[in-house]
Amino acid sequence: MSRTNWNFFSSALLAALLTLGSSGCDTANNVEPIDRNYFVRYFGNDGNQSGVDMEVHADGTVLLLGNSSRLTSQGVINRIYLVKVDGSGKILWEKFLGRENDVARDLEPSEDGNFVVLADQFIDDSDTDCKLIKIDGNGQKLDSVVFVDSFEQVGKSVSRIKDGYIVAGRTDFLDLIADPTDPSQNFSDFVQYRCDFQLQPVAGWKDQFGGNSTQIPARVFDGPGNTDFYLFGSATEVNTNKITIYNIRLDEVGESGGAAAFGDPNEEVILNEVFRFGTSGGFLGVATRTTAAEKTLRLVRFTTPFTVAPDFVSYSRDVESAFPMQAVSGVRSTFQLESGDENMLIVGNEERTAGFNNIWVSKRGPGGEKLWESSFGSIQGNDLAAQVKELPDGRILVLGTMTLASRESKMVLLKLNPDGKLSN
Repeated sequence: MSRTNWNFFSSALLAALLTLGSSGCDTANNVEPIDRNYFVRYFGNDGNQSGVDMEVHADGTVLLLGNSSRLTSQGVINRIYLVKVDGSGKILWEKFLGRENDVARDLEPSEDGNFVVLADQFIDDSDTDCKLIKIDGNGQKLDSVVFVDSFEQVGKSVSRIKDGYIVAGRTDFLDLIADPTDPSQNFSDFVQYRCDFQLQPVAGWKDQFGGNSTQIPARVFDGPGNTDFYLFGSATEVNTNKITIYNIRLDEVGESGGAAAFGDPNEEVILNEVFRFGTSGGFLGVATRTTAAEKTLRLVRFTTPFTVAPDFVSYSRDVESAFPMQAVSGVRSTFQLESGDENMLIVGNEERTAGFNNIWVSKRGPGGEKLWESSFGSIQGNDLAAQVKELPDGRILVLGTMTLASRESKMVLLKLNPDGKLSN
């Protein structure tokens, strides 16, 4: 594999870099081009590479998950791209994983110190299967499972549960709707695949359900009981035809045991990500809210024990921002346990112009209040956020994708100071 490791921004690349400091000022500042003394690392090889997810190890090394795409005489070839770097961003190893045209979706630590990768396995133009690949810390494949169905699936997330793993995804399987012969009812439906820690599918588990509405998954978690689960996502509200947040209780075999919907008839809200939040066992969701006038972020806090009651949401608030937000592509809780605070980091995509984005990062307090926000981008193309993590020393790693002057896109890793400014 030929390799190029770009270790700094060019002057042209950072000509349009925008940052906001920790003061919370709502005016973006143009910044002079920076040099290689700042921690900005590119990773990739021939073609285009994009960041998907990352895990920070106790020894300071970081496992990066992404995708690689290159044009060959046989057409475009996609591969899962893995990179391990040390604390300075130096590559320790890099490799491809899986089959040709597999696409990575998510990365989750396993119960035994290894990792599972969620991917989509391409079969043909009308069939894609979800798969899990278990790897060790050196990126070596240990095991895998493919969830084979006769319809196309697209994975969204994988979560470790009490006795294995559960995948959230979607499908356009027509048999799940009221009238399979009516093309107008071809909606996106939920799929959820469950397996044990040995990647053996759980017998008797119902892996799909849906109906006459568009359904978009986010993530599945263990419920408070020993046999129940909770699927977070979005679906079209029957009465309003608007997409809103849904939480669905699943029983021990994956059957729906009740649902709660939260929304406004004048807006659409798509839940992008959910994570466990706080010491009380609750969850926090980050969503994209769209009205006729604007797009904003919405934070929704879910309390436990879970009920399908109106007070299921303990608060819902729009996140004010100096930037017009297009979408949220990853979130990460960053609890400061020594102080008892419940702050969070959010990464998303700031829509610069139509079809072109910057990487947006913000630190929020436990009530969603803004502590700071920053934006990073190039002038060449579409720059996208993937994941954010807080390091033990308080600095912050941001994984994403940026476009170079060559018009190729590369996986990028940024290190920020605790105030959201680029670090060295």
